[in-house]
Amino acid sequence: MDFETAIEKVYGKGTFCIIFAICLSLLTSLMAFEFQSIVFLGFSNNFNCSDERILNASSHIWISKETYNDILSGENFTKVFNASNLLEQCYALITNEIGNAQPQACEKFAYDSSMMYKTLATDYDLVCGRKRYANGLVSATMVASAFGHFIAAFTDRFRRRRIIIFYMLMEIFWNILTPLSTNLSMVFICRIMRVLSIPLCFITVSALYEILPASKRTIYGNFYWTPYCLGYLATAGLAYLTRDWRLFRYYGLLAQIIYIPIFLILPESPRWLFLNGKCEEYHKILSRLAKWNGVKLSEG
Repeated sequence: MDFETAIEKVYGKGTFCIIFAICLSLLTSLMAFEFQSIVFLGFSNNFNCSDERILNASSHIWISKETYNDILSGENFTKVFNASNLLEQCYALITNEIGNAQPQACEKFAYDSSMMYKTLATDYDLVCGRKRYANGLVSATMVASAFGHFIAAFTDRFRRRRIIIFYMLMEIFWNILTPLSTNLSMVFICRIMRVLSIPLCFITVSALYEILPASKRTIYGNFYWTPYCLGYLATAGLAYLTRDWRLFRYYGLLAQIIYIPIFLILPESPRWLFLNGKCEEYHKILSRLAKWNGVKLSEG
């Protein structure tokens, strides 16, 4: 009996397949959470300089980074510096009591908490010259995600169940560690390692298709991505309610309860076993699927 005929025969009412599809589809909501996290972790609050060296000077005017660098390089200036509300309070030209002027970079900041209370920007002062680290985190996350997909292309040689469990354990570990990060380097490492497992949702949908008859794959596939949309919306709501990047990630940990039923019911892929010549295991999985789907198989 060929593979497609066997899968059609053990599908029955599809009871197990429906339960399995629901459990796996919930993983897509976690993927939506991760992609939305890129936005909220990279959020930059409005800020003002609170550096007393600048504020306590006899006078100060805010200048651009280019002007600041030009002054440091020793260029002569004949133009008049005018304060501008359009300039971020990163660099200033300060005047002391005897009238000497010198450039000064702000090193302490006060942040507007009307939209977000705590962000990576407020925790690690990712503004002005350090804003590049926030942008770098976004770039590193996207590159790591792409690299994760590249690596996943070579996982077909391994058993589906082992790969899925490996990715789930990887997600759980880095999800827990991320809000516990004590410095920016640790945040970078956690975020990069976490998104390496993004292909999980695509591997699990493949595992789902491999226990379904061809006629059922389209409808299951359409349903599979529905929680992604819901997770995308829910993540925005969670960010609005928490307004704190660590609290946002802690609440996100609660969603990891989704992994529990998958650990318990995840079968090996019958298609993988069939293609790799694991005949005895293949027939055992088919018998198990038939039993879970309420199908009675005749001997032989």
